[in-house]
Amino acid sequence: MERKFVMNVENYENVVIGSGEGGKYLAWHLSQSGQQVAVIERRWIGDPARM
Repeated sequence: MERKFVMNVENYENVVIGSGEGGKYLAWHLSQSGQQVAVIERRWIGDPARM
């Protein structure tokens, strides 16, 4: 089953393309500094509520 999510781009200050080694750490550091981050990945990577 394909999952589809709709994001409101006005809610994010940063968009990280890919959740590889660099992408996941960049997104984590940005979110820890209080910024709103969206991660775009072609495959399902986990529960968005836990990121």
